[in-house]
Amino acid sequence: LSQGKDSQQIRALSDRVKSCDETLLKELNDTFAAVLLDASKESKKAGVSGTKLKSSASLKFLLEAYQAVGRSSDAEKTVKNTLVKPVVSEVTESAPAPAGIGTREDVSEILKNCSEKAVDAVSFLLDVAKDISSSESSCDFLGGSVLAEIDAQLHEKRPSSFSPGLPEAFISNYAASMAFIEALQAKSETISQVAAEKFLDSEALRAFHKRWNLSVYFTLRFQEIAGDVDATLTKPGLERVKKEDATTPTAQKSPKNNGPPKSPKSPQKHQEISDIPGVFSLAASEAAFRNAVRCFGDDVYVPAQADKFVRLAAQIVSRYRAWVSVGTEYLEETALINAAAEKSESTSDDTTSSSAATATRRTTSSNTWGATAGCEELATVRSEVELFSKKVKEELVKIAADRVGGAIKDPEDREAATKATSQCLELGAATLDEFLPKITSAIALIVTERCTEALKQLKGITATFRMTNKPTPSKHSHFVPMLLQPLSKFSEESQRTRRLSPIAAKELTREVCEGVTKKYAEMAGDLVATVLKTEASLNRLKDRQGKGTATAGDATKTGGKLSDTDKIFKQLHLDVTEYASRLNSLSVQPSSLEAFPALWKALAPEGEPLPA
Repeated sequence: LSQGKDSQQIRALSDRVKSCDETLLKELNDTFAAVLLDASKESKKAGVSGTKLKSSASLKFLLEAYQAVGRSSDAEKTVKNTLVKPVVSEVTESAPAPAGIGTREDVSEILKNCSEKAVDAVSFLLDVAKDISSSESSCDFLGGSVLAEIDAQLHEKRPSSFSPGLPEAFISNYAASMAFIEALQAKSETISQVAAEKFLDSEALRAFHKRWNLSVYFTLRFQEIAGDVDATLTKPGLERVKKEDATTPTAQKSPKNNGPPKSPKSPQKHQEISDIPGVFSLAASEAAFRNAVRCFGDDVYVPAQADKFVRLAAQIVSRYRAWVSVGTEYLEETALINAAAEKSESTSDDTTSSSAATATRRTTSSNTWGATAGCEELATVRSEVELFSKKVKEELVKIAADRVGGAIKDPEDREAATKATSQCLELGAATLDEFLPKITSAIALIVTERCTEALKQLKGITATFRMTNKPTPSKHSHFVPMLLQPLSKFSEESQRTRRLSPIAAKELTREVCEGVTKKYAEMAGDLVATVLKTEASLNRLKDRQGKGTATAGDATKTGGKLSDTDKIFKQLHLDVTEYASRLNSLSVQPSSLEAFPALWKALAPEGEPLPA
């Protein structure tokens, strides 16, 4: 007809030919349906394969007839209505009543029963079709008959099972449906390669996949997961993970004052909780890592949306990094402002005043943890950041790579996907490590301030020997053991509560010792300069009074007794020697500190070597 469409005679016969074609197709469908029913009864009664049935030859002949006239879809439709529809209807009607709108609809059991009964109903026909299934025009009974009917009845009788409005129910039903599809695919592969390809390319399979609105599902999961993370990370201060056996205050409000912010110089009082190694103690760290892992959980992850869930997990890591960054930036700005304020107090020249004026705060939010955290809390933050980075690299990356790669069959594609997933997450974790030295420095600054409080007594040495007739000193000053005592106490506390790793504790100890030594050297240098200046003034006064001059270290003119200046230098030497001993007790070699040579040069006798 198509070739002779321009002929008037052919056009006159077209309606008659179409009528004959429809009549023949109806007869073919009716005959095929009748043979199917007889073969189904025989198969159930005899319990043999389809090729051994009496009607197997008739079935094969009819299937070849459908293929010859290009009507395979009609054969699939006949099988669907004759064999599949009755058994599927029986399952759906005997199942519990459909759930109402907004309630959870679980169809996993229905899908399982429908699949088993439908495949069983057409199994004899699949046996017969194996011999002719290699043809491109062969029938796809698993897709066009079984899947199409189950899909149609589920959509009609259980429409809420496809709704993503309830993500928990949606993912459960979706997982069950994918298991159902995998079972049909495996069954098609036992028939022939052509049958498997036709099933994967079937219109019924495409229609079934379209029913699952995965984009909307991911959007709902994104809002749920990202919302939980953001709600935790935007809380002010530091909140600990809630535990049944202990409770701690969430965060301490920063005191109101008009001057520049000051770092805490004494430990803040709080209920002590030992940090458990490998377990998060801060709510921010716990929520971020838990939700990042949750992206790949059985009740959340969908292989078809793999790229989106990997991106979401990476965004959570990035969001946690931003939380750490803001707090760390607040700490750094606080240190700069305090340093500028300290310089402006010690000098009044225009340059310093200008420098202090430029030390302004860019981080305006006072909700950041950096605005309220004390020394002990900072140690916990450092431990949490280090643990978070480690868990992302060692646990999250493996979970994500296994999830993404597990759904990919091709080895090369699987390797490429797992590599890209790992690199994406590892990059976010690597950027967290850069904050560890900054947090350590913030802790060290606070501990250093606590230690250097004792240095205020250094100036009292001058008054002690100039205002009193105190004998030559034979031991160090009483404040020297107090210099590193706050560091020792903090280190012992951190070791007991396991806030800091041994490596972190060692880094902190060295940084504090360097800071204390630097401050000690500055104050000692000023003190020595003042003593020498005072000595020179006294000598000039004595010269004018005609009493002669007794220089420092010259005991001949004082009856063999040391002068006040000599006693002061003697005391300073004893103090720095004891301080070096205290450094050694903390496993810090004095000579390894950058500031110690200047301290030793200022206080030790000329030519005396540095202590080991």
